[in-house]
Amino acid sequence: MRAAPQGAAPVPAQYHRRFPQNINQLTKLARNAAVAALIFAFIPPDANTYSCVPTGQNTSMNSRCRCFEYLVVRPTLRLLEVDSEAAVQLIIGTGLAETGFATPAPGKHGYFAMSAAQHRQVWDQYLAFRPDRASVTRSLASPVDFLKDPDAELDSNPAYATAIAWLLFESHAIELPAANAYHDLAQIWRGVYHNCETLPLANTDHYWQQAIQHAA
Repeated sequence: MRAAPQGAAPVPAQYHRRFPQNINQLTKLARNAAVAALIFAFIPPDANTYSCVPTGQNTSMNSRCRCFEYLVVRPTLRLLEVDSEAAVQLIIGTGLAETGFATPAPGKHGYFAMSAAQHRQVWDQYLAFRPDRASVTRSLASPVDFLKDPDAELDSNPAYATAIAWLLFESHAIELPAANAYHDLAQIWRGVYHNCETLPLANTDHYWQQAIQHAA
């Protein structure tokens, strides 16, 4: 059995192959993620494309975050048995705040700008002790490529990246606020992603206001 590369998130032996919990859900989610990636390749990440489109207005694929929400975020959270509008808003807001659903900064991975250390933390300190959760998460990843470079999966697999982003929050035993509590959601993001370092929340609240308006 091939060992994981040095510095990569260690994967217990029992997760070195896929464990499809619901093959229909996984197949649909994989297709959705591929469609989202294709759409994103042709929609430039400017302010107009990821400004959120309120319900009742044009909901075509001119919005990156609307596309990502309905093709990837909601199905992924559903697979993880997370049924919460606040959770959807937290994930969408995190994507907007970290990358605007575009290319992350150097050294970070995927639309949620996950660091390798955060990725390892989710596996080492959380999923390693929750085999059922780990099985579902592993089923989202590539059977082979994940073993070669686990962090690259965050770049190439938006469904897996979404799951890991949520599990990072979940591993901190967060208490989700009521839906639409944009300031509370921003506080959770800052505490988990940035270790409560001093960040100007007044300049980040608008990402969650967008997410709330979008997911309404």
